[in-house]
Order: sequence, then structure tokens, then C-alpha cells
Amino acid sequence: KNTLSSSYMTVLNHYASSFFTSNEFTKLNKSVNESLSQLQAELLDTMSTKLSKLVNEQFEEDIETYVNFKEFKPTHYLQNSELRIKENNIDTNLFDNGNGMQRAVTISLIKEMASINNLNMAPSVFLIDEPEVFLHPMGQKSLARELVKLSIDQQVFIATHSPYIIDSYTKDEDDINSMTVLHKLTTGETIIKDISDEMTNITNRPTTAEISYFAYNIPTLEFHDQLFSKAQDNTKTHTIQAVDQKFLEYIRNNSNVESLHSFYTETKHDTTKYYTLPTKIRNLAHHDYNSDCLKDIVDGELLRNSIEFLLIFNKNF
Repeated sequence: KNTLSSSYMTVLNHYASSFFTSNEFTKLNKSVNESLSQLQAELLDTMSTKLSKLVNEQFEEDIETYVNFKEFKPTHYLQNSELRIKENNIDTNLFDNGNGMQRAVTISLIKEMASINNLNMAPSVFLIDEPEVFLHPMGQKSLARELVKLSIDQQVFIATHSPYIIDSYTKDEDDINSMTVLHKLTTGETIIKDISDEMTNITNRPTTAEISYFAYNIPTLEFHDQLFSKAQDNTKTHTIQAVDQKFLEYIRNNSNVESLHSFYTETKHDTTKYYTLPTKIRNLAHHDYNSDCLKDIVDGELLRNSIEFLLIFNKNF
């Protein structure tokens, strides 16, 4: 829009600033303002006089009305402009186009703002709702990087459902202050939960599976597998049987864990026996993905329970 604080006006003003400081514009603007002053004087004998007379007839007082032209400034010229789209020789105003085109242009303007060094603008707050709409996943990742640049000097809030936007951030590197989940309940109440510190269980950058679990409350075999591999790294074990024994030891030494969930479950793969639920799920996912047993685990609460166990195990080991 043509408001002074909009992204369009900010970018336009940046690229037009040299023109507005030129001698040519100074002369032009002086001439325009002189002409407006002349017009204002001419209107005193016509429009202003007639309006004053009509007003005084109603109030029976000595009231004078007149037209005043404000001095023209560079911003007035900018606000008289418009963004237009030309496609297949059809020329239209941006706002006569669909939401997809409008959003694409808006996002492009924000990306351009982020690329301009020493942008002359007052500190602003950007509130961006679902910037991923109409964007290809690679475009979403590109946009996320630009928003990080923009946030160096400006405050940026993003509301998103896109894992491609979220997993583009690392809290330590990009100084992202918070990642918050909002749940709107059927009662109308909104629950707000900061998940910033929960999103780096695998690496310093949240994985898509991790986002699905903490942001959208969806347990996945992918996240379970990532946590299982992380447990192997933490325990420095090289075989599935060895890490399974570590799980078993932890369960036996923490009675409250087994009392909450049945993590002890004896299974067999080839000739090797295993004794914990995380290992059972891992083996089924790797070797018998289409089994009814694994389907029941995923559809029920066992997968979530096992993920919660692995989160606790990795945190405390």
C-alpha cells in the first residue's frame, strides 16, 4: 500500500532518494509549490468566497473558509504512484490481481528490504501471517533466510505452519528469541507455549520430524528413529543390542519410568533378543515396515510413549 511505513514505500523511497535531492527535482518542486500558491489565491475569489457566504448564512457569524494546499514533499509524489503488473501485454494495478500475485509481490518487497544495506527507515515491527502460502519449499527456505537478515535491524514475528520456514532457523546462529506454539481450544481459550528449548534434540537446527512433534503434536517414526540414533551417539554404542541394554538398565534404575509406561517388551530379530519398546519399534520400522504390529503402535499411544522415553533418556544420560 502507499502508506509511508509500507514495504513498497520504503523500497521506492530508497531508490528514488537520489532523484529527490537533485537540482532538477528542487526546481520542479519549487515551481509546483509556487503554482499551488497561485491557485490557492485564485480560489479565494471563487470557491472560498461562496463557501464562506453559505456557512455564514447558517451560523450568522463572520466565518471564513478557504482552500489550503500543503507544501508538496517527496513523499507526496511517492504516494501518488502505484504498483502495476504487466502480463501477456495486459496492464493492471497490483490490487486488481489475485491474492497469490499480491502476496508474491509483497514477499519480494520484504526480501528486497532485507538485501538493502543501511536502509533508511525507522525501527519497525513486521507481523507476517503464513509467508509460505503459494511458495515452493525452496522458495520458503529462501524467504526464511531473507527474514533473518531483516530481523537484524527490525523486529519480525512470523505465524507459520511450514516446517520449511521453521527448520531454516538455528537459535544460536540466528539469534531467534522464541519459537511459540498457540493452541486455540474449543472453549475459546488460547494456550501459549514456548518450545524454543525443546527444538534442538537432534542437532542445533530443528528437524522436520521434531517440528511435527513439538509444534503440531504429531509423533512420527522418523522422529523416533532420529532419537534412537541420538541415543546410540550419546551412549557410544555400535550395535542395536548394546543400546537396547542401555535402555534396559535405565528402565531398571528408574522405577517411575516403567510404572508409567510398559517399556519392557521382549522381541526377537533373527537370533538376537531385545528387551525394550524403543528397540522393538526401531526394528519393526527398519525390517517390517508394513506389519500390523507397527501400524497398531503408530496408531496408538506406544509410539508417543517411546518418543517421550527417548527424550528423557537422551536428556539424562
